[in-house]
Amino acid sequence: MKKLAIGCGVVIVVCVVAFTAGVYYLRSKAMPYLGQLTGMTELVKLDKNVSNSSPFTPPTGGELTEDQMKRFAAVQDSMHAKLGPRVEELKDKEDQVLKLQQGEHRKATPGENFTTITDLMKFILEAKNAQVEALNQQRFSLDEYYWVRGRVYGAAGVSAMEISMRNMQDSMKQGEMMKPLSAASGASSEHDKKLVEPYLPKMKDWAVVAFFGM
Repeated sequence: MKKLAIGCGVVIVVCVVAFTAGVYYLRSKAMPYLGQLTGMTELVKLDKNVSNSSPFTPPTGGELTEDQMKRFAAVQDSMHAKLGPRVEELKDKEDQVLKLQQGEHRKATPGENFTTITDLMKFILEAKNAQVEALNQQRFSLDEYYWVRGRVYGAAGVSAMEISMRNMQDSMKQGEMMKPLSAASGASSEHDKKLVEPYLPKMKDWAVVAFFGM
């Protein structure tokens, strides 16, 4: 099976490029701004809106079921449908800012950096709301969803970085906002690879939310 790479070097969207350049790379300058954003508190609270809080036990044998794969794909497609226009909007806005900076032969000002960070935080909140709604529609608990997510990306052979969204506040304090995309431990089974293979072409559409740990 051909491995699929969906990191920010392959999928060029502003929310990936701007976040890595404006927040991760300039973490020491961005941290004071992020700490003041009320969106950080809202982000943590949104997980509590997931209706299914039942304990999750992985299926016997630790393999994906066809139902889990279909529900996971439905969650991803739902988020992509709702967030796609916002990604394009952010990309156009950032393109205009970059052209201005290049035309004036200068780097981004603190105000521009703050605007970018604020826009991205708003996008993350929109994405999280879209995720919670989709999880509820597909009856996922957070634990089951992230277990399935790990199995899917592991079976797809995905190599990418993501933001530690589930523990974002702790990650910010530790200065480790970026980490390898969570995947299942151990080798993926042929069963899981066969279930995931038909969905590989869609994973480029899913790349943005994957980067944001959703």
